[in-house]
Amino acid sequence: MDKGMLSMNIKINKLVQSMKRYDLDAVIATSPESVHYLSGYSSLGQPLGVFIAALLSKEGDITIVVPKTHIDLLCQEKVPDVNVRCYGEFYANFLDEEKLSPAERAFKNFLTQDQTKLSAIEVLSRVLKDGRLESARVGMEEEKLSATLFKRLKDSLPELRILEASEIFKRARMVKTEEEITLLGKAVQITEKGVQNALEIAREGVTEAELASVFEETLIEEHAKPLGTWMGFGAHSAFPNVVPSASVRLRKGDIIRFDVGCVYEGYCSDIARIKVFGKPSSEQKRIYEVILQGEQRTLEAVRAKAKACDLFSLAVGYIRKAGLRDYVRHHVGHGIGSQVYEPPTISPSDETPLERNMVINFETPYYLVGLGGFQVEDTVRVTDEGYEYLSKMERDLE
Repeated sequence: MDKGMLSMNIKINKLVQSMKRYDLDAVIATSPESVHYLSGYSSLGQPLGVFIAALLSKEGDITIVVPKTHIDLLCQEKVPDVNVRCYGEFYANFLDEEKLSPAERAFKNFLTQDQTKLSAIEVLSRVLKDGRLESARVGMEEEKLSATLFKRLKDSLPELRILEASEIFKRARMVKTEEEITLLGKAVQITEKGVQNALEIAREGVTEAELASVFEETLIEEHAKPLGTWMGFGAHSAFPNVVPSASVRLRKGDIIRFDVGCVYEGYCSDIARIKVFGKPSSEQKRIYEVILQGEQRTLEAVRAKAKACDLFSLAVGYIRKAGLRDYVRHHVGHGIGSQVYEPPTISPSDETPLERNMVINFETPYYLVGLGGFQVEDTVRVTDEGYEYLSKMERDLE
């Protein structure tokens, strides 16, 4: 069994076990992240509102419902063997069968096999009926489903018992498979390469926009998509969501702050590094050393069964005692996967115990408006006895 199939089986088994605990006959994913998690299928249109769903029965069978306008994506991608049902209409012309590639033949078959032009809810209703689930207990990821679509589904299947299931998908996605960890690590490596390439053109007078362009070009060259490029110089870097400017130019003594990420094959990165162009001031060094040690002390307490809220208290408590008495944060980290922010959150209210193979971002930012933004953020894999870095880039200031 190849790595991808093993990973898919692990994901399915986790969800099936969750269904048993909640006495569900099926679950339906509707968010881009959970549809991809369950089926391997992703579409650029789904985050923009295109309805796509993936249904998993308690027997482990998967069916995805996709519009014909986006079915070519499935034909081009390496999607596991799942049942596919199309809705809507779309038309294309084809050469003779023998002149078509396998992907082109699959595309033709999907477009021509069913000309009924059913709506998304009509097709989903048929899928449930075909699986004898029209009166079953079905968990649905409700956060991405509009009230209108929900009502149409209930009207078409009045005996269907729908329960909210977003939490089931979020909890299943918290602990990563080996394949997911590999993809997350690759996303981090690509991001670090982008930061390093951007720093190579750092010189007096260069603009934030020029560095940001080099960073994003690197991601694209590595077949990744920019996710967030918050990068700024000097006092401008103190804005948490700093937008790279074509008018802000680098000067000696400026902080260069990167808080950046990408998406690689459906998995996200999110890292932060700061450098000083030239010799750091004593104040820059003092602040940075405190937040860096705050992150490091927190990492040293990371292991399976450590509670997220306890790690938060450790980080904030250390930083305050070490000299930044006004240090206040709402969190100092978060899970990461097919979304940038996934549970658990390293916050005062999250009592989730960490588990082996969770992937967590730890960060201890300090935004001193008027001087600059101080930040370090690393991605780690939780182990039984500690952690392993997925981020590798050095954390020195100069």
